[in-house]
Amino acid sequence: MLTNKEKEYLELAVSLAEEALNKGDQPFGSVKEFEDRVKALHKEYYRK
Repeated sequence: MLTNKEKEYLELAVSLAEEALNKGDQPFGSVKEFEDRVKALHKEYYRK
């Protein structure tokens, strides 16, 4: 079972993949989380 935070990160990765696909790129979304900070491919999201 995923936690709410993990679901949020997964949804962000899917959103980035959709954005890439809509721009004609390959549909990949990458999200890294470290110490409650999130860094997304091509965009940065910081949450505390």
